[in-house]
Amino acid sequence: MSKTDEVDMTRITNEEIIDVLVMTSNNLTGIFKILEELKAKMLALEFDIITLKAERKDEKL
Repeated sequence: MSKTDEVDMTRITNEEIIDVLVMTSNNLTGIFKILEELKAKMLALEFDIITLKAERKDEKL
């Protein structure tokens, strides 16, 4: 990285850093909520698949 590409860190305030951290935290919270919803949907699908397999097995008997 050349000298012209370097960022002058002394110009970034603590408040700006906190704002970025809060936004990042909020984004991560949203992502984790989405992942939890996807996990629940995957478990429901897995249950449906197991149920369908059991029903097909019963039909064959």
